[in-house]
Amino acid sequence: MPIIVKDFSWTQVWQDFRRPVKQIGTLVIGLFILGFLTSFLFNSVKGLFTTKPPATPANVPFENATAPDVKPSSTTSTAPATTTKCGNGKISSTKVDRAFYAQHPELNGRRLASTDADKALRADWCAVADRLSQ
Repeated sequence: MPIIVKDFSWTQVWQDFRRPVKQIGTLVIGLFILGFLTSFLFNSVKGLFTTKPPATPANVPFENATAPDVKPSSTTSTAPATTTKCGNGKISSTKVDRAFYAQHPELNGRRLASTDADKALRADWCAVADRLSQ
């Protein structure tokens, strides 16, 4: 059986090497595009079935308002945070806040600070608590 020797050509070697490299490159790019599209579609479909909580305004005067910082007289109060430090201590701060901020709409639900500037407002808040607890 005779041995057939083919003529050697670098051009033929390069073409034989280039063909599979080109195919592999096309395959990799195709898989990348497919993965990107799959991720996009998955997130789009997921967004259709998940609900987000409604956005709440940053300054809600009555629901998130808290009692002003009023120092107790001589004893420390052991009352829960839902009761006021003014009045008889049995009225919730939420009810007092609603009445107080209805009288002072210019505050827009701003929390009263423990500074001298808010001292009169804190006294008014306690007066509202006293009035509501009777």
